[in-house]
Amino acid sequence: MSVRPLVEDVEEMFGRTKAYLMSANKDGVSVYDQLTRLMEQLLDENPHDIAADPSRFNEIFTLLQQSSFVNGQSTPACNEPCSVPPSELARLADNERLFDRPPPETLTTIEQPDPYTTVTTTRIKPHTAPPYDSVAQHNLYWAWAGCGVTEEEAFLLDRSITMLAMEKKLRDVRFFGKIFGTKADYYVVSSQRYVQDGEKVYKEVNTMPRPARRKLEVPVQPEPGFVGVNRLSFWVTSHPAAEWKLLPDVTPQQILAGRRIKRLFTGDLNAAVIASPPFEWNEAVYL
Repeated sequence: MSVRPLVEDVEEMFGRTKAYLMSANKDGVSVYDQLTRLMEQLLDENPHDIAADPSRFNEIFTLLQQSSFVNGQSTPACNEPCSVPPSELARLADNERLFDRPPPETLTTIEQPDPYTTVTTTRIKPHTAPPYDSVAQHNLYWAWAGCGVTEEEAFLLDRSITMLAMEKKLRDVRFFGKIFGTKADYYVVSSQRYVQDGEKVYKEVNTMPRPARRKLEVPVQPEPGFVGVNRLSFWVTSHPAAEWKLLPDVTPQQILAGRRIKRLFTGDLNAAVIASPPFEWNEAVYL
């Protein structure tokens, strides 16, 4: 019988045993580290009564555990860089954008007190967030009621809403709620009517046509901005680090059609709403 295969088996068994002893727990401590420190302690102190008094062994082992907890010692395997999934790295990179402060606004004023003098004044005005109810603060009360969002979601929502309010210069900002969907969820924020660039806001004028002699259905005119259901603007996003989308204004016909159906949201604003009776618009209008 050859001795070489036996030596290889012993080396393989030794390697498996050492790997098992070096496996660390969630705190980063392994049996191999504990045994190594125990042998170092015994060789340094050289206690002669360790065999006769087993309590000394327990005492030394307890001191080693306390020292490991205080000094933060861990197994060398845990000090190696851990692998993070690419999806998690992308999520962390998106969340990092929430902590970027927008650039300040530069205001330049040109005055000409006399025909021969021109005074140019430049002021740098930093963006300030309007006051609004903090989601993280309200989330404490929601948690007592058995609902709400996680602490991480509440913190990221505060940062995201602050960035939105400073960028769009919104007023009366309020976190409306979270709507669950089959593929993605919606975070909804309401604000005072947001007037986009180039948008014309009309005043309500009584221009309803006079009904004919016979009873005909007169189409109801949509309400203008700052009045009725369109007096508020609603913003939605699927993630605090994602872009906020402005929901379109609604008409009375859309409201009546939405009340006749019941359907789960998908999380896609452009998705078609397939229901009975039919709904002619997309999910953004239904939301």
